[in-house]
Amino acid sequence: MSEDRVRKNTILEARGVQKAFRKGKLEIPVLKKIDLSVARGESVAIVGASGAGKSTLLHILGTLDEPTGGKVVFHGGDGAREVFSISEEERAVFRNRHMGFVFQFHHLLPEFTALENVLMPGLIAGRQERDMLPEAERLLGEVGLSHRLNHKPSELSGGECQRAAVARALFMRPDILFGDELTGNLDSANSDSLISLLLELNRRHGVSLVVVTHDHDIAKKMSRTVEIRDGQIIHH
Repeated sequence: MSEDRVRKNTILEARGVQKAFRKGKLEIPVLKKIDLSVARGESVAIVGASGAGKSTLLHILGTLDEPTGGKVVFHGGDGAREVFSISEEERAVFRNRHMGFVFQFHHLLPEFTALENVLMPGLIAGRQERDMLPEAERLLGEVGLSHRLNHKPSELSGGECQRAAVARALFMRPDILFGDELTGNLDSANSDSLISLLLELNRRHGVSLVVVTHDHDIAKKMSRTVEIRDGQIIHH
């Protein structure tokens, strides 16, 4: 496959990404010149031992954390964009439009219902609630929660909360969905169910899926596995 063809199919690209943390006068490298590309519609598992740098890489790819070196380039319909060359405010708007996130803790707002939580990214973007309700209800139905629209997180099971979080992450129709140990608080049945749901949504909507996991059974279900050791990719 030609380089132009590869680039055309790429949605997100890390080029020489580095990250170091400072502890007093000591600089501790976490990521060491990472090169990684994510194709449109693919599913990628990032695996590695605790402290290898996998969550740090995911947070940088998702623009939640800044690298100390290198670039992250988003290839959208309007061309390539280096996401750390824009302001933090512009990056927040970009992230809300193009990226969705599901973490180990669902981070649903406890005072709002499942439906209201799913609407939240659209409200942040300035859209009118009445215009968004059909889409939010459709998404909650797609993740199996059509009977739980008006329930608050305290009234939902752990698996149901994660499904609501997935619906929220997909609400703005992102190009990429990131998951960071998203099954860490679930039992095996709910974990399997959630991963199956994500892969089905990945196929149905063409959204790229990038997940950090320590579970090799989950990694095997993705179309590609990237292994990080000591801040470097050793297999992809």
